[in-house]
Amino acid sequence: MSFNETPDYSAGTPQAAPPVAQGTNILAVLGLIAAVVGLLTCWVPFVGVLFSVGGLVLAILGKKKATQGAGGAGIALGGLIVSIIALLVSLAITACSVACGIAAKQASVEIEKNSAEWEKFGKEMEKASKDFEKAAKEMEKAAQEAQKALPAAIDEGGAEEE
Repeated sequence: MSFNETPDYSAGTPQAAPPVAQGTNILAVLGLIAAVVGLLTCWVPFVGVLFSVGGLVLAILGKKKATQGAGGAGIALGGLIVSIIALLVSLAITACSVACGIAAKQASVEIEKNSAEWEKFGKEMEKASKDFEKAAKEMEKAAQEAQKALPAAIDEGGAEEE
């Protein structure tokens, strides 16, 4: 028998059965898809957390099913890893968003509380401005009177010297 010839197994030699196609582990695939969506939406507060948690649950269920022989263990593991990363990032962004919202609310309350003080300060400044204008007019009037009296004082001073 040469190298290119196929052996003759018709003499009763047992042959291997063709491989049985395994079904797709749908939980593992859905877990990976949800994890990727969670990673893509992690910058949206709360939305990324929901998809990440969903992906995590589906990936865990897919991993459990894969250990029972359903296949897709690698896909389930990928979904698990991506879900954990997406969940951590989503939680951090959500926490920052909540903290910023709380700080903005507190700033708004402080502004409202201090607005009355600012109004009072504005009224005091208006009064001070009016008082200043009044004092300036009185000074101008006194200067004009002094200017009128100055030539007479000079004439009187010159008459005494002679």
